[in-house]
Amino acid sequence: MTRTPNETYEEPIILYSKKYRENRRHDASCRWLITKKGVWINNTHPKIPDEKIPMAKIADVELHIGKGLLVDYLRLQIPGNSQLLYFTNRIDAQKAYEFLTTRLAALGGQSAKSYVDEEAGKIKLLSYHYREAWVISEDTLTIIDYKKKAKQVLQIPQITSVNLKEVAESGLWKGNGFLELYIGGGAIRETHSRRRTEPNHSLCFAEKDLLIARIIQRYLTNFPREHAILPPQPTVNPTAQVIAELRELKVLVDEGILTEEEFVLKKKQRLGL
Repeated sequence: MTRTPNETYEEPIILYSKKYRENRRHDASCRWLITKKGVWINNTHPKIPDEKIPMAKIADVELHIGKGLLVDYLRLQIPGNSQLLYFTNRIDAQKAYEFLTTRLAALGGQSAKSYVDEEAGKIKLLSYHYREAWVISEDTLTIIDYKKKAKQVLQIPQITSVNLKEVAESGLWKGNGFLELYIGGGAIRETHSRRRTEPNHSLCFAEKDLLIARIIQRYLTNFPREHAILPPQPTVNPTAQVIAELRELKVLVDEGILTEEEFVLKKKQRLGL
C-alpha cells in the first residue's frame, strides 16, 4: 500500500487471545487489530471467517481484570452481538480499552462504565481499577462492589459532604483522582496513636473521568437536603380579649355545648393560624 509523504501511519494495537501461539497456527484462537477506523478480528481457525467492525458500529467496550481464578477479558458491545477476547497482556488490554473509550467519546458515543446520561437522569463513575462504581439516579446513590457482587443504596439527603481530590501526586494511584463521601461527619477510625475521621466511602477514578467526578461532586453538594433551614415561623401573641374568648369557649366545651374539634377550629381562627 502506498502513502503520500504527508500521510501519517499509526501502528495498530494488537491483542492476542490466551490460546494464541504465534508460531503454532493450530493453537491460535484469534487476535484483534485496533485502529481509529475500527477493529479487525483475525480468527485463525479456517472455518471461522475474519470480521471487520467499524468504530461507528461499536456501542460500548468493557474491560474486566480478574483476580485469582477470575479471568481477564475485553468485550466489544455491538448491536445484537458482542465479541469477547480473553487477552494475554494486561498492559496492552488497558491501552486498548482507553484507546477505544476515548475514540468512542470522540465519535459521540460513551462508555457504559463512566458516563452521564442526562435524558435518563443517571450518572455512573467506575473506579480506576474496575472494581467499584457509583451510580446516581435522582435522589439515590448506589455503590456497586463488583468484586464482592454486592451493592449499597444511599439516600442522597443522608450524605453530609463529598470531597474531590482531582489528582493524586504520589503513591499507587498517582495521576488519578479520588471522590470521598461523608455521612454524618464521616467514619471514626481508631489507631494505636490517635483517633481520626475518615470518609465512609471513597472511589479512585481515572484521569479521563475527572469531568464526571466534578459533575458528581456538584450534584451531591447542591442536592436539597431533608433538614434544610426553614424560615422562622411568626410568633403569635394573643391579646387579653382573645384569651378571655378562649376561656369562654373552653367552658362551653366542658358543658358539652361545643365539641373538642369545634373548639380547636375556633381557637385557630382567633389566633390567626
